[in-house]
Amino acid sequence: MKSLVVAAENGALPVMRLGDREISGRASPVGDVVCESAHAIAGLDCEVTIITPSYGAFHRMPGSRQVGRIKVGFADKMETVFAYEVLGRPDRDLVRNLVLDHPLFSACGAGRAYCSESPRDDYGLDARRFALFCTAVAEGLLQKIFGVFDTVHLHDWPAAFLLMLRRCHRSYRVLRNQRCVFTLHDLGKQGVFPFGLGESSFESWFPDLGYNQTLLADPTRTNYLNATACAVRLADAVHALSPAYAEEIALPGDAAHPGGEGLQGDFAAAQAEGRLLGILGGCEYHSAPLSVVETWEELLAVMRARVMRWAAAAPTLASSHFIAHHRLATLSAERPRMLITSVGDIDDRNITLFRQRGSDGKPALYHLLDKLGAFGLFIIMGTGTARHEQFLTEASARYENLVFLNGVSEALEQALFALGDLYVKASAIEPGVGNHLYAQRAGQPCLVHLVGGLKDTIEHGKNGFGFNGDTPVDQADALVAATDHALTVFDEHQVEWLKLRRTSAAARFEWSQTAERLLRELYTVAIKE
Repeated sequence: MKSLVVAAENGALPVMRLGDREISGRASPVGDVVCESAHAIAGLDCEVTIITPSYGAFHRMPGSRQVGRIKVGFADKMETVFAYEVLGRPDRDLVRNLVLDHPLFSACGAGRAYCSESPRDDYGLDARRFALFCTAVAEGLLQKIFGVFDTVHLHDWPAAFLLMLRRCHRSYRVLRNQRCVFTLHDLGKQGVFPFGLGESSFESWFPDLGYNQTLLADPTRTNYLNATACAVRLADAVHALSPAYAEEIALPGDAAHPGGEGLQGDFAAAQAEGRLLGILGGCEYHSAPLSVVETWEELLAVMRARVMRWAAAAPTLASSHFIAHHRLATLSAERPRMLITSVGDIDDRNITLFRQRGSDGKPALYHLLDKLGAFGLFIIMGTGTARHEQFLTEASARYENLVFLNGVSEALEQALFALGDLYVKASAIEPGVGNHLYAQRAGQPCLVHLVGGLKDTIEHGKNGFGFNGDTPVDQADALVAATDHALTVFDEHQVEWLKLRRTSAAARFEWSQTAERLLRELYTVAIKE
């Protein structure tokens, strides 16, 4: 079986930029899933190729070689896109990695995957870049430049243009014979842009395309196309990275449960047709990175050095770095009795419940910190939306038992996973699996909101703590109550806590199991027993 994986990110490739954040490919949630799932599928005697844009950088890596030249019509011009084979991570050499290079792909800066981190409207330069990328992939498939494939596996909205071309473009309708499946990562970014309005519009990119606007339309906005909706309607199968999330997105949303975020009708239709599959993502256990930080004093030194580096990277000192530097300077060399950690994007998904006011009007995070008191320390690390970063900055100024590290560091992530006592992930939604599995892998029990992939991986009282609620206020109160319960178990029931740690470390959600289900159910390939 041969598979072509089409995505905007690939965790097998080195440093890239997501918006204004510089991270390695494997630190990208989408890139990590793309890389690990492809590697696991390749381990089942399959040939897997991942193709992404080069972003003006990856095709220049040592060992790269040009494998093709693709001419395509785009926006009333003939464009030439070059294909390169590049080397990925040595431990992921079962997979072939290709990148496509064109000046448009690096228009936002070399190595930068996205120009905009807008939560919903992705039109503009990003949509234009990915529309050209998918056109080049379609032409490459037509000319067999990349090879011949049984399945084309598309990841998230940037790859959805391929399905539109397959359905509507007369040159690529032959690709309807090619099985195309789609994996959903983030409904917060759906790829919404105008059908016709200037150069960043669907009609300007494909002026001769005959299409049914209703088939491609955003369900809530007139004269706008929705790339994710198109993918759900046009793919041969749609994959959600969690069984629970697959159920949730087919339901209408409300204040407490986002549901399908406007696309619930499309997901419900795919579900009724048997095209919507919930297959849990996995975690890498066999070659898990080990933290070089083993003691509290070492962690303290690394945090102080990292904050100084972040602070020095800008001409003016951010208040978040100033407060973090002050807090770290005053922390004792003696380890806190309890260390609570949380790592991830500072966005609506991860921070909304921390900000949600409970039944007494106080934000849940403030209550959590009141409960923790002098007994422990809460360390939150990440970057994201300015208003959420400001909320955490103000909270860290108010509470001495909170350290907000406003940056991204893989080494520091691994240290927090290894040394923390309790990992908190109060996500409003969780499409798949994430950082909580890395903390769990290190033996750190997790306290989570029981939705999506969190519900599928954490069992309250067995390998962690869970909470839920029918309204946002109920959820905030439940988060505080669950934290209080976890503190009590940690402080008064050490035997039970040690059992939780052992059960957490022993939990396994292997990519190999995910890969078998992807082949059987998404690719519809028989597996040799």
